[in-house]
Amino acid sequence: MTKRFLWVGAALLFSCQASSLSSLGPLVRSQDHALIWIVPGPSPRLQIAIQYPQMLPLPRGFRTQAVDCARFSRFQVSVVGAGIAQTLYPAGADAGQNHSIPATGCTLNTTLTQVPSGEARVARIIPYDATGAEIPGLTLSAVFDITHTPTTVELSYRSSPAGLLVYDLLTSQNNPLMATHLDRAALQTLVDTVTGAQGSFPNYTYTTHPFLVDRAEILQDLLANGGNIAALNPHKAGYTLATGSIQGSLSGLVASDQVNLRLMDPLSSVLQNQGNGAFSFNQVPPGTWKLELTAPAGYTHTAPATVTVTEGGTLDLGNLVFTPSRPVISSLGASSGAQGDTLLITGSQFHASAAGNTVKFGNTTIPSSDITVLSSTQLRVKIPTVPLGDTTVSVSVGTQTAVNTPAFRIVPPTPLNISATNLSTSGFTLNWGAVTGAESYRIYQNGVLLQSVNAPQTQLNMTGLSAASLYNMQVSALVGGVESALSQTLEVATLSNWVGWGSVGLGSENIQALAALKTDSQVVWAGSAVAGASQGGVWKCTASGGTDSCVNRLAGATSGTVQALAIHPTNAQILLAGTQSQGIYRSNDGGAHWSVLGAAAGLSHLDVRALAIDARSPDTIYAGTYGGGVFVSKDAGLSWASVSTGLQSQKISSLSLFYPAAPNATLLYAGSYGAGVHRASADTVASTGWTTINNGLSFASGFFLSGVDVRALVAHPTVSARLYGGGLGGCFINFVCTPPGGPSGGYFVGVWQREDPGNWVQIGRDATHGYPLGSSGTGLDNMDVLALAIDPVITQNVYVATRGGIFRSTNGGSAWAQMGTGLANPSLEVNTIAVNPVRLYMGTTAGVFRAQ
Repeated sequence: MTKRFLWVGAALLFSCQASSLSSLGPLVRSQDHALIWIVPGPSPRLQIAIQYPQMLPLPRGFRTQAVDCARFSRFQVSVVGAGIAQTLYPAGADAGQNHSIPATGCTLNTTLTQVPSGEARVARIIPYDATGAEIPGLTLSAVFDITHTPTTVELSYRSSPAGLLVYDLLTSQNNPLMATHLDRAALQTLVDTVTGAQGSFPNYTYTTHPFLVDRAEILQDLLANGGNIAALNPHKAGYTLATGSIQGSLSGLVASDQVNLRLMDPLSSVLQNQGNGAFSFNQVPPGTWKLELTAPAGYTHTAPATVTVTEGGTLDLGNLVFTPSRPVISSLGASSGAQGDTLLITGSQFHASAAGNTVKFGNTTIPSSDITVLSSTQLRVKIPTVPLGDTTVSVSVGTQTAVNTPAFRIVPPTPLNISATNLSTSGFTLNWGAVTGAESYRIYQNGVLLQSVNAPQTQLNMTGLSAASLYNMQVSALVGGVESALSQTLEVATLSNWVGWGSVGLGSENIQALAALKTDSQVVWAGSAVAGASQGGVWKCTASGGTDSCVNRLAGATSGTVQALAIHPTNAQILLAGTQSQGIYRSNDGGAHWSVLGAAAGLSHLDVRALAIDARSPDTIYAGTYGGGVFVSKDAGLSWASVSTGLQSQKISSLSLFYPAAPNATLLYAGSYGAGVHRASADTVASTGWTTINNGLSFASGFFLSGVDVRALVAHPTVSARLYGGGLGGCFINFVCTPPGGPSGGYFVGVWQREDPGNWVQIGRDATHGYPLGSSGTGLDNMDVLALAIDPVITQNVYVATRGGIFRSTNGGSAWAQMGTGLANPSLEVNTIAVNPVRLYMGTTAGVFRAQ
């Protein structure tokens, strides 16, 4: 055969998707695709296009890793052949890295120059990972000729065994003559018979994947027979590699933890959800494979990174031990607790399942049912039944126990059902529930041990106390000399014996609003009008050593008239002041500095008549505006949104809240001008809005209700169905409100009471202007009502502020009497009332007064 040599430039284009590998068994489809174009001539070009086959699952479980293109870091691209003195590599190949060039995923573009024409040229491509290791099972090869005739060379798994056999003849055997004269078509037929390859390019199926062809055995027979392929028996058992197996066992996994195992390059089917015990891989191709383990976070293990399987051999990995991370306890939620209480343990590396954590109090292990895993950093556990006294808490995960085992004290149960009965102006009876095994109880007053009593006594008479004073009471139990935790604090207020009034100050101020917290009984805040000598603004009045002093904290020249005040119940530094024309002023620092909240904060109407804070959600505040309806803030007054759907009047003069036990949603009440009283639920006020509850108020053809400004609303603190209301105005139309024989001047408002779902009934009235016609008076001699308040301790005591003085009922509103002792003018106009368990204040046109 005449040899002709052409120097050829070769441009290689490589793209990889995936490849398939089968070890023995049923036919499996492999979608191979590769092209080499040979165009000899003055400017010939050799193009190699390679596409790894799509990865398909195989019945025997093996497949290649080619789909993981991210692992392809570099490629060695080479061409060898007879008469080629040295292996040819692309320009720029790095000799220090196996003559490889960089890869970008599964795509490669490179050029080989000066490839001489001729027969038995072998192209080979080997992928490497980032560590420089060859990725087994992914080498592709093909043998081809470069001649004058354009030739297509298919580079695939089917072509690779034959290509690599010729490569071996050219390189390891140094037998270029046999390589050149070898009947390559017969060689491919032999390989196809060994592998059972069927189909046409690019789609092939195999019974034995070409990866398992034993090239060394075939090469040996070729050499022995002088390259005569016909002398080889394609059915020889030695032409395929015998698969091996891997076996081993796992231990140390905690609770129900499991791991996934697989062999990589080629990939095996994943051994999923493998727990402690034996595992095995069967029909593993001989070679060195990566063993990949996927375990829950925090484990270390003794498994090797790679495994080497010999032909037909069994590799025993022995016992692979998994060790969880050592847990850490950083803190306990309490330093002591009683049996059956819960304890929060904070730390790290806790197991994800309750059964995976072993929690001990001393030597007592608590059951997993008493462990709640909140996160990997928090456990909530139930304190077991163990001896009282000092112990330790430990947490273990598997064989790993936290180094820190903090001290903990097991204490008796805390006394429950603390209550106060027999309240008087000078004392009360403190009661508590018995604790099993208690030998005595300790009583604490305002955090200080007051005295001890021996069991079985479960009450203590408190005497010699001051009237209208607040006492915080707690009780503990002693069992075996160990003291329990203190009970919840019971706040007890002795009864008031208020009989008259004393001036706090601000005699020239027309007080429109008051606010006082029980946590600081020496302070009351006042808001006043800008009118005549009254300066307006916000004032802070403080009692000290029997003397009161009042200081202006927000000038009326800035704020104008202040009509409503509110103090945040858990942060007394946050104050809100509703004004007549400037919206709401808010202070974060107890009145030292203020910011105004108007339209920019969502408060589109600036005449604010009422403020109410939700005690269950203290950052939720409601504002009633005169002309703009109701607004709500969810961020302690910083921003506002309208919640006025369903209001029959946008002129809101009063607000009140009630906190039912069930349902849990706070109930809202709003008093208006001209449309009576509205009710809503805090949960749905923004969506479904308000409804009216005016049954019993629509007499006199509706003229009464249309002329009333509901200036006062107060919900009973304990009776969920009871609501009190009052206001200004009434019905004064002749022959409608003043029929013959009817009241002179018409019906006035007075005080009304409603027992849900019943009608409103007038309970506070004089002898002339009450409803219905002919009703006798109940002692409320002035029926222009401006404010209402209920004593939180003695809830039968109800106070009403009128334009003619303040009145008190001691029987829930059935009868009233003026409370004017100590006042120069008992009938002065009273605009507002503030009451807490130990103080009663009223704001008048002549300043602030405190009940004595």
